[in-house]
Amino acid sequence: GEPLVEWICGPYAPVPGVPGRFRVSLDRAWKNGGAAYLIARHEGDAAHRRTVQPAHLTLRENTAGTAQRITFPPLPDVPAGTASIPLAATADSGLPVSYFVASGPALVRDNQLVFTTLPPRTRFPVEVTVAAWQWGRATEPAVRTAPLVRQTFRLTAP
Repeated sequence: GEPLVEWICGPYAPVPGVPGRFRVSLDRAWKNGGAAYLIARHEGDAAHRRTVQPAHLTLRENTAGTAQRITFPPLPDVPAGTASIPLAATADSGLPVSYFVASGPALVRDNQLVFTTLPPRTRFPVEVTVAAWQWGRATEPAVRTAPLVRQTFRLTAP
């Protein structure tokens, strides 16, 4: 059979429904030396023995092409118990912007910042930092990776 490539960790994510394909998916560890690891796996057959080979990948920013900038409006403080808030950053290149939570009790889903459950004795306010990113494009017309833009706001007492 064909070898399989699986994601272990790092700034890549599997493309849903397409085995062995990955996309750039930054997280808070990316700029801090966050390593990317994949595994190439072959279950073996009559001609080949079973093999598992880890791979370390280095993700380098796109440095060729047109520069781009992200505009990420400030996020308002919100009371705890709020389910989600929209994220509305734009890149002057016109390419789509993605997000990750750098810190705080939240996750990103479909350009929405979704808040997770807080412990019962949480001390308010709680800071949340969200980063907006746009990877750029290596093919023509090439576009450079945009600098990360972060916004910090607070969850206030309900």
